[in-house]
Amino acid sequence: MARRRWWPDWRDTLIWRLGLMLGMVNATYFTTNAFLPDYLRSNGQSEWISAALVGTEYRPAAGVDPVARGLPAGWSARPGLMRFVACSV
Repeated sequence: MARRRWWPDWRDTLIWRLGLMLGMVNATYFTTNAFLPDYLRSNGQSEWISAALVGTEYRPAAGVDPVARGLPAGWSARPGLMRFVACSV
């Protein structure tokens, strides 16, 4: 029985690209959640805090679906487009 290799291939650029993408997405998400309430409170718009935080919670799910974004259905058939849309949200 051959031993399975569980450690990722660190020379593979896909591993690094995925790691950097996930790191940047998480940093943006947590930074938004940390500073958005204080920003709205300082501008006197405290009533929008809940709505803004809910909007940041559900925005990624809506961004992956081309119909939810109002894009033509044919756009999802283009190679690589959905990957771009999913990463750019």
